[in-house]
Amino acid sequence: SYPPDQKQGFVLYHNWVVNTPMETGVAEPDKALAALKAGSRFVNPFGVFVTGIDRDDSAGSEEGSFAAGKKTFSYVGAVMTLPTGVQAIAENNYGRPDEALAYLQRLVRSFSFALPGSMYEVSPDFGMMTQAWTIYSLYVPMVQQFFGITPEAPQRKIHIHPQMPSGWEQASLENLSVGDNRLSMRYNRTGDAITVTIDQSRKDWQLALSFPKGQYRTWRLNGQRINPEIVGPYEQVEANGKQVELELVQ
Repeated sequence: SYPPDQKQGFVLYHNWVVNTPMETGVAEPDKALAALKAGSRFVNPFGVFVTGIDRDDSAGSEEGSFAAGKKTFSYVGAVMTLPTGVQAIAENNYGRPDEALAYLQRLVRSFSFALPGSMYEVSPDFGMMTQAWTIYSLYVPMVQQFFGITPEAPQRKIHIHPQMPSGWEQASLENLSVGDNRLSMRYNRTGDAITVTIDQSRKDWQLALSFPKGQYRTWRLNGQRINPEIVGPYEQVEANGKQVELELVQ
């Protein structure tokens, strides 16, 4: 060990796996927010670096090909869809959809960059274009977190807890398959009110819609004013039918 009055610097090796405690939600909120802030430094226009050990201040402006001139792959200098998606999911886990969306906007810059209609695992144009983690990086933040859709298909029930970015006044998701059901969802925000409309092919499936407790003072389900049920830190209503519409006013 070094004497107490001697300081020693160390090379920073910021591998993306340090974000997995936030991706899984096990990190305490104060520590998570500090870690997410630190992780936000290790990006370029296409997403998050696998490792930050070799980066400098010029990294943020690198917009060209990664594959150009390379015959073999190295993680040094690589930006990948997986760490970018993990960071977005982590941001959403701690109630920061705007920050999550910013990572997804970086991610989709590589869409069709080299292969029309797809993305390579190493952004923007290297490696495989059929990696499962690429759709994970988009599907979980969009469907499970922004639209808040969490199915319990064996119980024929779907939980819906939207967490939309502040800049989204309208959003829709069409024909999501859940078991033998198909779900479409529309979100509309006007001023201090939002409307969530759910269409499903199986009218007997139960829909549970929830929002943070105290966020909205007026709830209308299919045009009828109701009082939501308190479920932990949320207020919730349940309904079934081919179409369910929930109107909320702050």
